[in-house]
Amino acid sequence: MSTYLMTLTLTGNTGAARMAHRFAAALVNRGHQVVLIHGPSAIAVDGSPAETVLPDMKNAGLELRQDDRLVASVSPRLVRSLAKTAKQMKAHAIIGVNQHDRPIAVKAAALAGISGLISVQNQHRFWGPAFWANIKRGYYSSCVRRFTRLAICTSEQVASELTNEMNLPRDRIEILQNGVDARNFPTYPASEIIETRRSFGADGDMFLWVNVGRIDYQKGQDILIEAAARLRSLHQYWKIVCIGDVTSGTNKIRMKVYFSQLKQRVSELNLQNYFVFAGWRSDVAKLLASADAYVHSARYEGSPLSVLEAMAAQRPIVTPENASRPPGFIHNQHGLVVRPGDINDLAEKMHTIMCASPDEKTRLSTEARRLAVNEYDISAVAARFVELVEMNSGPYSYKTKIAGNVIP
Repeated sequence: MSTYLMTLTLTGNTGAARMAHRFAAALVNRGHQVVLIHGPSAIAVDGSPAETVLPDMKNAGLELRQDDRLVASVSPRLVRSLAKTAKQMKAHAIIGVNQHDRPIAVKAAALAGISGLISVQNQHRFWGPAFWANIKRGYYSSCVRRFTRLAICTSEQVASELTNEMNLPRDRIEILQNGVDARNFPTYPASEIIETRRSFGADGDMFLWVNVGRIDYQKGQDILIEAAARLRSLHQYWKIVCIGDVTSGTNKIRMKVYFSQLKQRVSELNLQNYFVFAGWRSDVAKLLASADAYVHSARYEGSPLSVLEAMAAQRPIVTPENASRPPGFIHNQHGLVVRPGDINDLAEKMHTIMCASPDEKTRLSTEARRLAVNEYDISAVAARFVELVEMNSGPYSYKTKIAGNVIP
C-alpha cells in the first residue's frame, strides 16, 4: 500500500472536483491511502454554503485536512508544511488538481524528494491586468516545467498547451479523457420525468434542451442565448434549462458580472419564457433523462463531463468542434458538431435536431451512448489513472531540472 497526498483548492461539485473524487476513490479501492488537503468549503453566489464534493471524498475513504492557505497559490510556508507532511507519512507522491494548487503540490513534492503529479482538467487562464496575468503565467509555467514528473491531461488541447506554451516535455505528459458511470447511468420512471419537465413548464410536446456548466465566459452561455434568439424565429415551442452557477475562485467577481449580463440579455431579447437559469442541481442525471436533447456552447474546454453524461443518458447532442467534442465523436453519427462561437451555426444545428424524425434522434442518441460505454466508462478511466500514478510514484530526483541543485 502506498500513501498519496492530493491537493484541491476548489471544493465545489464541479467537473474537476468530481473527477478528483473518482480518481481518489479508485486509489483507495486499490488499497492505497489518500489524504486530501483541501481549501475552504464552496460558497454560493448568495453567500450560502454550496454543494461540495467533500462528503463524497470522505465516504470514499479519504482522510480530509482543510488548509485555507491553498487559495494563495504562492505560499512558501504551505510548501514546506506539505513537504513535511509527505515525509512524515512516507508519501509516494503529491497530486495537484486545481490550477491554483498545482505549483504548491509539485514544489512540495520536489522538496520532499518524491513525485509531483498534476491532473490537468482544463485549459489555462490567468486573470487580472495583463502585467499581473503574465507574472502568474510565468510562475505557474516555471513550477510545472521544473517540478512535475507527470501531467495527466484530459485532452490533446490541454496537453498541447502545456508543451507549446509552458515547455513541459511531451514525455512527461499522458492524455486520459474524463469518464462517467456510463454503464450504470441512472434511468427514471416516466412519472418522474413528466413531473421534472412540468417543473420547468415543459408540458406536452414542448422540446426541452438542457445545458450544464458553471456560469463562466468559457462555457459560452452568452453564445447560447444569442442562438436561442435566432432559434425562436425557426421554431416556437421549446425551452432551454441552463444548469450551473458562478463558482468560487479568483474569477468569481468577474463571472458574477457576466451572469448579470446574461440575465439582462435574456430580458432584452424577451426570452424569459424560453431560457431558464436553474442554478446548481444535484439531480443532473434526472434532468438529462427528462430532456429531449443536450446542447453545449463552450468557447474552449478541457474535457466536459456534461457532454459525456449526455451521451450516457442517450440524448441527442449538439456540441462545439473543440475539446467539447470527445475523441471518436463523429458529426452526424453521435450528434451534431458546430463551429465554436458561431451563433448561427449553433441555432441551425439545434433546429436540425428539433426537426429530426424520432428514428433519427434515436439513431444519434443510441450511437452516442454506445461510444460513452465503450470509451468513457469511469471504471476503465479510473483504473488507467491509478496505473499512471503507481508507475510514476516514489522517490524522485529533481537535481537535473533545478539550476544549482537548489529547490526554492
